[in-house]
Amino acid sequence: MADPLYYLVSLVRMKAILLCYLKRVPVSRGFQVWAPFQGIDVASAMLTFPPGRRLDRAWQRDLFRRYGLDLEALGLRAARADTVNHQAMRRVPLAPLDAHLLREVVNPAYVEWINRRVIGRMPLEPAKRWLLGLRKIGGAMRRLGITDEKLKAYRAYLTLRPIENAIRLRSLSQRRDIGAVVGGPHSREHGAGSGAAAFAPASGANLVRRPS
Repeated sequence: MADPLYYLVSLVRMKAILLCYLKRVPVSRGFQVWAPFQGIDVASAMLTFPPGRRLDRAWQRDLFRRYGLDLEALGLRAARADTVNHQAMRRVPLAPLDAHLLREVVNPAYVEWINRRVIGRMPLEPAKRWLLGLRKIGGAMRRLGITDEKLKAYRAYLTLRPIENAIRLRSLSQRRDIGAVVGGPHSREHGAGSGAAAFAPASGANLVRRPS
């Protein structure tokens, strides 16, 4: 960004998103979390580095080197491929997206493609992913248009899942409003068999009306 003020605003926002993620994930697994970046002095210092010190995280590399934590400079054998998303999909199987519910915002055929790639298992997928992780071979494959379709579908899945949830909640709210009007002010007193409950769908598959 040309304007340094906008750059700082963007930097603070991205740091806040990253910090929120880094705190929520361990807490969800039962760990206690402490982060030095929450301190106002540390956070302010990080945002007031000279541009030269921020470039390529020079200040961070110098700090790690000073305390013997610059692992990248030690030449250790390690796999650099990011496999976290693939591990997550294996360990916690995902529920398929509802193509019928999402049809008002995206082509159902695309949703079905996402479901097949994310949920289905393809025999050659691990081998292709391994080859894509090799520097020269992976680069050649990408130039030929061969990519990790499972990961591409997973990114699309993460985008569409919140939209599906929002559509589902909106539709449920509309059903409740209809039930309140038809059932009248005393509909809540008649139990689950009347009022809004009488209009509750059996599943999320029929919540959205076809656009006229």
